[in-house]
Amino acid sequence: MRKYMLLLLLLGMQPILSYGQDATQIIDELLQKMNRVKDYSVQANIKSDIPLIKILPVNATVYFKQKDKFRVISKGIAILPKQGFTDVSKMLLQKDSYNAFVSGQENIRGTKADIVTVLPNRDTSDLILAKLWVDSANDLVLKTQITSRSNGTVTTDYQYGAQKPTACPIKWCLRWM
Repeated sequence: MRKYMLLLLLLGMQPILSYGQDATQIIDELLQKMNRVKDYSVQANIKSDIPLIKILPVNATVYFKQKDKFRVISKGIAILPKQGFTDVSKMLLQKDSYNAFVSGQENIRGTKADIVTVLPNRDTSDLILAKLWVDSANDLVLKTQITSRSNGTVTTDYQYGAQKPTACPIKWCLRWM
């Protein structure tokens, strides 16, 4: 009787055990899609949530150029993290510098997203933890949360429109805490 109970339990857990997106594969497909685009611009809404400093959200235009160049143009004061936004993508290109794993799934604006957690291999890295909410079906980053020693935690939400096939967000919202 115990053998049958154990067998039923294992068969019942089989879908759970067989589930497991490969984080490395998700990151590889994401980077391949992102590297196809050489340069683009995006409208950004920058919201800084910094203790003891009250700053209104600022609309800006951000210009990206492969590999690691970007420029921000705004009519107001935009406070951005010290490190560039391309630092995570640079780190992801160096596969031996981090460990990545899928830590769950979440629904973001009606889209199922895999949560990919990235931990650096070296404790001397500025990056402490990066979480990427990835729409694996379309190879799109929907949200990132990056915690670093120098910048604290920066959360960015990405929205896509007609540029979805090229993985270029048409709008992103940055929250810095």
